[in-house]
Amino acid sequence: MKNVVHIFAFLSAMGLMTACTQADMTDNTLLPEGSCPLGLNVSITDNSAATRATPDGTWKGDGTESVAVGVSFEPSAKPTPYRYTVTGTDGSMTSENPYYWGSTSDNLYVRAWYPYAESLTSVGGNDDQSTEAGFQAADRLCSGIKLVQYANRQYDIELYHITAKVVVNLVREGVMADGREAIVTLGDARNPIYLYGSMYFLSFAPSIGDFSGFSADTDGETGFVKPLKVNAVGEYAATYQALLIPQDIGGKKFIAVTIDGVTCYYTPPVGTSLEGGKCYTYNVKVDTSGEVTVNSIEPGDWGYGGSYDLSTQ
Repeated sequence: MKNVVHIFAFLSAMGLMTACTQADMTDNTLLPEGSCPLGLNVSITDNSAATRATPDGTWKGDGTESVAVGVSFEPSAKPTPYRYTVTGTDGSMTSENPYYWGSTSDNLYVRAWYPYAESLTSVGGNDDQSTEAGFQAADRLCSGIKLVQYANRQYDIELYHITAKVVVNLVREGVMADGREAIVTLGDARNPIYLYGSMYFLSFAPSIGDFSGFSADTDGETGFVKPLKVNAVGEYAATYQALLIPQDIGGKKFIAVTIDGVTCYYTPPVGTSLEGGKCYTYNVKVDTSGEVTVNSIEPGDWGYGGSYDLSTQ
């Protein structure tokens, strides 16, 4: 099951001029400038499956989260972004400069992405995700393109996670049997990974699960990611998670675990790639000789929870 955020768009109930509700409008009625804003509300459809990067799967709603709503009159045209701010945990949104309808005959092509940016041609760079704020800032969501007509007072757009989520569990065995401290990074200073990616709307088809339009900038900045440490349960001594740009990690020293000053690595097989919208969980065991054993899994849904069939490599 894919995790999605639904955006419901409707004419704002507050501050509307009578031009928005006149009964004698024709199909080509021109609307007074600044009289008929497009209001937005964002809601999470299934709180049992987290659809946001925050650990509890909800919007903070404290005014720090802004969603870009791109509007154009042709599907292939570059959209003009409008900033909408999430002001409630229920996903309610406001905008100081919303899109205003110009005519009742307008056909709009609307898309949305989070967090707000002028465009999605290059995003990423969140290498320090060791805090909740840093982890959340690494989340990237995007919708497809939706045709919106003035006659429709309500419509919805689905936002999809376009990052890959990586979860690293350190098994409470071997060196970690006594629960000692470890430092985990994805890549390291000597073995960098890609931090930036490019997004092209015309190649993004979420309805068929195609995230191929979002990929690493292979000539862009590289580095390593400090993941967020979260509460570990059961057989795990520590659990870390991070959001990464989709990229090829095959043959690279991808997971670095440093214990007592000694760094051990996990290198995925050649041909291994991280896909947007997928979650990859690695159960890592480091024995007393420093050998790393990893249980590999098929990628699962991006959201939290669930169980996976593991096979030992």
